[in-house]
Amino acid sequence: GYAYRQTYEKFLQRFKMCSKKTWPHFKGAPKDGCVAILEEAAIPRTAFELGVNKLFIRELQHLFALEELRQIKIVDCVMSIQRTWR
Repeated sequence: GYAYRQTYEKFLQRFKMCSKKTWPHFKGAPKDGCVAILEEAAIPRTAFELGVNKLFIRELQHLFALEELRQIKIVDCVMSIQRTWR
């Protein structure tokens, strides 16, 4: 079984800040954007499957790694905004 299933569009919307290729605007197929995010996060190809409409991640540890990376990127974005405002 798979621990996480999500459509490409929703996955890309949530994690697009985790990759320089997809942030801030991604031009292309959502499936390609998802693959770019997973490759940049160093998620092994054997840890996920690409379906017709959805992305499937086998183990939760990889999802937790993505969430942690996302949190770090959010803090970086907030710091950048604060630095610019000041």
